[in-house]
Amino acid sequence: AMSWTLAAVCVSGISLRRQSAVMIGGPLIMGIGLAGIAWRMPSGTVTQLLLPIFLSGFGIGACWSFIAQRVMSCARADDAEVAASSLATVQLYGFAFGGAIAGLIANLIGYSQGLTLETTRLAAFWVPASFVSVTLLAALAAARLLVLGRVGHANPSSVSHS
Repeated sequence: AMSWTLAAVCVSGISLRRQSAVMIGGPLIMGIGLAGIAWRMPSGTVTQLLLPIFLSGFGIGACWSFIAQRVMSCARADDAEVAASSLATVQLYGFAFGGAIAGLIANLIGYSQGLTLETTRLAAFWVPASFVSVTLLAALAAARLLVLGRVGHANPSSVSHS
């Protein structure tokens, strides 16, 4: 939470061009953090986990407000309320879905059979590692949002709202 907040403060007020880079780079930074957590969690120390945990929070904190702004600015005027409520809804679904997927991964590697040192180490690696690919998809989605935003600002009737 501290790194998320720090990132949001650090990137506030940056130029529109840099916002675009942060929207794509934020998920990638988060992915690097998750990869670091997967690498260090099974046998590392708390100190070794500080930077990867920091990066995970920093990545999402850096880009979230800009993504929210772009979603709102790309929405048609009559869809503004739906766009605003969709941000919180998508975030809550992400938390719930992410938690469910993490539980499924832990159960697949043996947690449902009992807690052992080996299954804990496997879960400590596979749970964060499994979400690295999601951060890559998030960076691609941010890039797509940027393209749609450019198209929408150039010619609002050319954006598909389906």
